Amino acid sequence: MEALKQRYKLREVSGWPITSLGLYCAVLQPPPGVSRDELVSALADDDGVELVQPVQDFSVFSADASEKTT
Repeated sequence: MEALKQRYKLREVSGWPITSLGLYCAVLQPPPGVSRDELVSALADDDGVELVQPVQDFSVFSADASEKTT
């Protein structure tokens, strides 16, 4: 992880081991001037990276269960 952070000038926002898979998961911030998509593409091509995906932001919207919807 340290080599990747240095190579791509990344800041680790959060990270944790996934022991059962023998992996380390990290949320990384790209350096100024590098877009998320550029970083994801570069990491996807890096042999030292098993899996890379952008962080997604999800929201749940629902109506009150006591209200009828039509």
